[in-house]
Amino acid sequence: MPSWGNTDAEASEPKFPRARLVRKALQTTSANTGVLGGVAGGNTVIRVADVTGITVGQFVYDDGVKLSTSGENVFFKSNNTVLAISGANVVLTSAVTALILNGAPIYFANTITYTTTGAANTVANVFSDTILVSPGRMANTQGTTYGSGSTVANTRIGSINQGWNLIQRKINSDGTVRFLKETLVALSNVVNSNTSSANTSANAIFGGL
Repeated sequence: MPSWGNTDAEASEPKFPRARLVRKALQTTSANTGVLGGVAGGNTVIRVADVTGITVGQFVYDDGVKLSTSGENVFFKSNNTVLAISGANVVLTSAVTALILNGAPIYFANTITYTTTGAANTVANVFSDTILVSPGRMANTQGTTYGSGSTVANTRIGSINQGWNLIQRKINSDGTVRFLKETLVALSNVVNSNTSSANTSANAIFGGL
């Protein structure tokens, strides 16, 4: 898995600790010896060697892209979760895309909960986005509405580099809003097709292409 990509997809986001969304809770293996267990693409049931500790809602991964296409194993949230457990079978919310061999590793992960504690003027009180910024997005003055109802145009961020940028919204003790920005990867060949720019939270700063 590359450390980053140049497209506005979640799997292309830079792999750095503050972008991590989930952590592995447990690992087992496929027990694919019957009709169930992902014998072919399209099945929504996998049979595993041990269901101990598996819970509804956990994110599911394998060593490839048969269970999830969301990027590096147990780093970003996958596009597949546990819907139910029935005996040795795990029912998934989305179908597997190809054969899962007997004995193949299967991972289950939980969402990491980041707390926002501390005074209003601390860096802990932020909304964080890792955003792929293109020249078109730099010029976009689309505003962003926050919980308070205020709208802040991205022109208030100031100059920024093309590429992957971490943007944090910070509230000062007097209530004014600031933006902290950090270029994670500078790129000259940005490829964007999503208006949401593959944000990891709902508080997007940049929009458009």
